[in-house]
Amino acid sequence: MNKIKKVLEWFKDKPIIIFACAGNNNVDKDIADIKNNNFNKDQLAFHTFFYLPEGVDFSKVKGIIKMMLNVFIKIVEMKKNKTKDEEAILESYYHPTNYVDKKHIEAIVSYARKI
Repeated sequence: MNKIKKVLEWFKDKPIIIFACAGNNNVDKDIADIKNNNFNKDQLAFHTFFYLPEGVDFSKVKGIIKMMLNVFIKIVEMKKNKTKDEEAILESYYHPTNYVDKKHIEAIVSYARKI
């Protein structure tokens, strides 16, 4: 989403298909946050937005990032009153998820064929 503002400017007169991917499985609040933080109402009405769930597998992280992640996890584990987000981070750290499935692109393909 880093370059979405520039892309939206390029395509301000032509509707585009926008899709976002994240590690959770269609959490409505997270999808709403992605939309609200990156688009205004007019852009969402003009362009078409889709969400594709992916997954999280911290065991695949390597190098310095893995070392930093391990320190972060230890800090979170030691906290007495963890937030819901911190609990979710720990859960995903110890239990990888994978929601990738071709069925999730069916709506995008169907929409693209119509236009």
